[in-house]
Amino acid sequence: MSSVAHNSRARSTVEAKPLLSIKNPASSEDIGVARCLPPEIENAGDNNNFSNNAHKSRQLQHQQYGRLISALSNLSTQYNLGSIAPALLLFDPKDAYNPPGGPAYPCSKEIDSLLKGVVFVGAILGQCMMGIIGDTIGLDKAMILTNMLTVIGVIGCTVAPLASRNDEDGNDAVDATYVYFVLICSRAVLGVGAGGIYPVASAMSAEIADCEAEVKGSVTTTDNRAKEVGNGLFWQTPGSMLPYFVSLILFVLFGKEHNGRDHLLATNLQYMILVGFGILPSLAVLILTAFQLNASKEARETFRESASAKSLGNESIIKASLHDPLNQMRLIGTGASWFLYDIIYYGAAFNLPQVLASVFGDDTDLVTSSWRNLFVTSMGLPGVMHALRLFDVMGTKSLQGYGFCSLGVNCLALALCDAMDAGPKIMFTFCCCLIFTLNWAINVSTYVMPMESYPREVRSTFHGFSSGCGKVGGFIGGFFFSILYDRSVTLTFLVCALLSFIGVWVTWRYVEPFDDGVFSLKKRGDVVLYDQNVRRSEVMNN
Repeated sequence: MSSVAHNSRARSTVEAKPLLSIKNPASSEDIGVARCLPPEIENAGDNNNFSNNAHKSRQLQHQQYGRLISALSNLSTQYNLGSIAPALLLFDPKDAYNPPGGPAYPCSKEIDSLLKGVVFVGAILGQCMMGIIGDTIGLDKAMILTNMLTVIGVIGCTVAPLASRNDEDGNDAVDATYVYFVLICSRAVLGVGAGGIYPVASAMSAEIADCEAEVKGSVTTTDNRAKEVGNGLFWQTPGSMLPYFVSLILFVLFGKEHNGRDHLLATNLQYMILVGFGILPSLAVLILTAFQLNASKEARETFRESASAKSLGNESIIKASLHDPLNQMRLIGTGASWFLYDIIYYGAAFNLPQVLASVFGDDTDLVTSSWRNLFVTSMGLPGVMHALRLFDVMGTKSLQGYGFCSLGVNCLALALCDAMDAGPKIMFTFCCCLIFTLNWAINVSTYVMPMESYPREVRSTFHGFSSGCGKVGGFIGGFFFSILYDRSVTLTFLVCALLSFIGVWVTWRYVEPFDDGVFSLKKRGDVVLYDQNVRRSEVMNN
């Protein structure tokens, strides 16, 4: 490990002892430390404070709150990012349903693509900024800040219908220009907040695994950290399902025919409830994080002082890490993989209602459309659950390789079915398989990999950069795939298949271990050790 990373383990006020060190064979000096314990814990003897019941109770409380915060944060992020799809169906159902009197707020294809894409511009900024902020001022404070931005963005989206104006021609039509202007601006702010949750929540999950291991006096294994981070990610799938479930409840309460221009008040209320529901998990995260920051301050400070003391300052550590050739190599792997995956994921997710409408026809209502969307998105649940179990069998690299390969085959099958005019049942089956595959391996591996790849001091930073690359892909998928889909469904899925097979190559070439085959079941090892000097030689030789 470089001297910068090694020196960052020691703070002037704490002389930390290494629990597990790595020796440089040439110089016999320590080049890395896997975990550290402060001297008052290491030398406590018979009066070991680390095993004190009160201290353990505080640590357990920290873990419980941390897991709940991570789960709610991931659920909130996916709900707020995905709720725009059913919300826009209320404004303008397009092919899904023809409301009486016409749509409440007619939406052009350009505005539709902009609304789905602008959130990713904010998300890119949020992920990169909040990742650095989390490593600089602390994960708790960063979590509070990013959720505050999320709440502000959701409030702006919720009140957007109040900006509507009557048409200047004096007829009963509504001028929706201001509605979509407010909605676009609010979605950008929402993107910053929701995007910032990605690196902060994942780093909190990884820290929970490290904290739990140190309470037990052991070292965190790769599998334990991956499972902890993956368990937090799991809640993104229920978050993507929840908008359609809330829509169904609203249709039952208001009546499935009470939408459109002839029922403008009912349409506005349904929209505001659907979008505004995303405030609840964000507010819960704010309250829980603030409570944990105050109630568990002593325990958390003791843990963080021992685990990630930094003498050179966080900014110097982050700057040195960015110039590290090994981390640059890793960033190509984690960032490019997420970039390719999010192009496919958000291109498919945002266009799912239109895909199902083209399969079953547009002679249906919003209730039936929501049921179909809910059923299809629910296919992601078994995908995520199965991927989490596979960490005991294969490593993250091989899991991602198989994921890209299966996704490419699935997209080829959909392209072939569309070209041959296959029946609705066959297309619907492959749509369900597509959602399963999208939520299976790559969804988990791209989220977990930065927590495995980078040193503890800069996990949040590099996770933010990696997920920011993903949201660049999400912007491309959300914006351009809507246009591409109108031209040709077959061409859309052929492009997705091509991107998937490129993902297989990126995984083989740029994901650690670099010398391992993409479909090998070899794992990184039981313990993650950041031997930077050894790994740099591998990078330079490649």
